[in-house]
Amino acid sequence: MVKTRLLKLMGKDSLEVLQEIIWQWIGLLAQLVLVGCIAITISDAFNGITDSNRIIRYLTIAALSIASRLIFIKLFYDAKANASRAVSEKIRREIYGKITRLGNSYSGIITRENIATMLTDDMVSVEEYYSDFLPRIGYAILGTITMAIMLGMINAKVMFVLIFAILIIILFFALAKKFELIISVKYIIVALDAFTFIGAYFGYRSTINELLVGNIRLEWALITFFLTLEIFKPLRSLGEVLENGIMDSKKVENVLDFLKKREPKEGKEEVSEEPVRIVMDCVKYSYDGKEVLKSASLLIPAGSIVGLTGPKATGKSTLVKILTKENRAYKGSVKINGRELSGIKEEALLKDLTYITDESHIFKSTVRANLQLGNKKVSEKKMIGALSVVNLWSEIKEMGGLDLSIEDDYVLTLGQKRRLLLARALLKNSRVYVFDNITSFIDGTSKEIIRGIIFKLANDMKRTVFYVSDEYDDVRGADTVYTLSEGMIDEYGKDIKHN
Repeated sequence: MVKTRLLKLMGKDSLEVLQEIIWQWIGLLAQLVLVGCIAITISDAFNGITDSNRIIRYLTIAALSIASRLIFIKLFYDAKANASRAVSEKIRREIYGKITRLGNSYSGIITRENIATMLTDDMVSVEEYYSDFLPRIGYAILGTITMAIMLGMINAKVMFVLIFAILIIILFFALAKKFELIISVKYIIVALDAFTFIGAYFGYRSTINELLVGNIRLEWALITFFLTLEIFKPLRSLGEVLENGIMDSKKVENVLDFLKKREPKEGKEEVSEEPVRIVMDCVKYSYDGKEVLKSASLLIPAGSIVGLTGPKATGKSTLVKILTKENRAYKGSVKINGRELSGIKEEALLKDLTYITDESHIFKSTVRANLQLGNKKVSEKKMIGALSVVNLWSEIKEMGGLDLSIEDDYVLTLGQKRRLLLARALLKNSRVYVFDNITSFIDGTSKEIIRGIIFKLANDMKRTVFYVSDEYDDVRGADTVYTLSEGMIDEYGKDIKHN
């Protein structure tokens, strides 16, 4: 249940978890000192000891114990908050880094929806597992051992009874994890209660007998009563969160498994600094034995807008995914500024190329957070400017501005979501933009706004644009329009080949 891979990944940051355990444990020691002071005070009163200095001394120690325990509780919650923040930041960085290294081919390993879930819902589970469940495991072990040792110093018989009960409980924990018996959690808590009462009974009986024969003093008997009842608290606390801990550990495992995915062989070349020119020559691609692209060739000149259209399911998206390195097992040649695509660094390609499709994802967060994915250092002024360019700022402003939560799907219309995607893409300020059916299934107003921005990217901003759509009207007006049919590309009805 303890994910050592997660602790290794966190490295020095895992000290926050250790601090949580230590602060809880020191707080327990402070509580034990307080109990000792109370027990001695009661014993003194029972035995008629009225030494005022002795009473003041123990009351002072008790007051200091209470104060220190409050301090340690505060330190514990601070460490917990730091641990939660550290694991969230670290795992998010690792996921983003993994996606960058995998490049667009990550979609062949995990869906965009799963990535979104991993960065939202699964991240909550990771935080709770790391900052809550792991420290509880550590404290359950350390706190129980501490109280068992102290109890053994006073009454060994009681300690042996309780240690036996603890071993049974730990066995329940192990079985619950091994066989994922979530239903057994309630039985563990029932067992804890049962062993608490059974242990308390034997502990009280043994302690009273020892007290009556004069083997222990009253204050030690009182401390034994307290330890007998309290010894199970750390384990019981763990039992109460065991169900969530098992579920969270599964999600943690999913995240860690993704981070272990094998990464493709990295190219070593950069994209040259001149305006980007793309040449695809005799590109072939097969999927499950079926030839999707037979011999596709096209030219995308630097600073121009090139359209690609044709019937649905003819390989247009396949061609786009080859260009974005999502589909790598192709034959033929794809060159960017004269360099073969396979030899270009993934990081360089991601920096220079922005790819938007009708399946591109809006993350369930705020408008601001979504825009910052395109450029983390972007200013608020530029974010508003990008939203204004796509004619979305006035609408967003009325609903709550940049901090508008879009966790619910109904907050924005499909057209608004596509315009938000485009605004995010503009903030990245890439040299190449690839659009794949970005205007499908949206209202006419949003379609015209998006289409206008796409053409402006090439005509006014001199970006290289590859615009793919099932509908010819969407790409109408491009510098060059290609059609793809039966795995072949035509330009104005003629077979073509560019070298």
